[in-house]
Amino acid sequence: MKANPAAVAIYARYSTDRQDARSIDDQIRRCRALAAARGYSVSAEYGDAAISGTHTDRASLQRLMADARRGAFRSVLVDDLSRLSRDLGDFWRLTFSEFASMGVRVIDVTTGMASDDRGARMAFGAMALISDGFIQMIRTETHRGLEGRALAGFATGGKTYGFTTVVEPNPPQPDHPRKARVIATEAADIVTRIFEYCAGGMALKKIAALLNEERIPAPHDGGKGNKRAQGWGHTTILAMLRNEQYIGTWTWNRDAGRRGQGHRRPDRTGRPVYDKSSRRDRD
Repeated sequence: MKANPAAVAIYARYSTDRQDARSIDDQIRRCRALAAARGYSVSAEYGDAAISGTHTDRASLQRLMADARRGAFRSVLVDDLSRLSRDLGDFWRLTFSEFASMGVRVIDVTTGMASDDRGARMAFGAMALISDGFIQMIRTETHRGLEGRALAGFATGGKTYGFTTVVEPNPPQPDHPRKARVIATEAADIVTRIFEYCAGGMALKKIAALLNEERIPAPHDGGKGNKRAQGWGHTTILAMLRNEQYIGTWTWNRDAGRRGQGHRRPDRTGRPVYDKSSRRDRD
């Protein structure tokens, strides 16, 4: 399928559910205005709402890419380049590798520049670098805030079967209250039973089967990564037995990823301290 040279697609995105959903409408309006001024024909419009631009796993972006491969349009209009991606590597790959290989150019409505214009690589690269730097700054600030919560004994995210969280009373910042972990009695009773069964020599598969027979919901039933599998399994039991949180050791940032801010381990009091030997972090 060979697209009309004047055929363009519009892509819009905003990041979080705390932002104004009208942002997408405003972006599309600006893109339409440029298309009309230049005599382009808008063949399709795509929008990802409340989705971060730090990754490309976005439903509308993937549809945009699929339609580009079919040759449905020759250009993609974005209100500004950060709408396409805030990650420097992803932006460069999408714009100058994937789209370019399809004969599709990216047009930044804010500047009016297209990715195949002379000097576009330098200009787009500079703008993408600024956008990426902004995200890195936000990640650093978020990481610092989470560290403060961990040092103060508050939850920093994640779930542990047998525990729940409650909002702190009279928070110093009412708009940003912290949460403290507390024992969830019913689930904690199940945790106790599991450890007692194991101490008594019961096999992990037998423990899992017993809990399933009693129709006790497993930790991840219905969760994001467990939409099909239901019930207890021996690997779930094993993970619980190895979880140091059940003996009072809380480690912040151990599994925090791969981008190099360091690893936090608990000292003898259970407070997280900086471990210079590890360079792992995920934001």
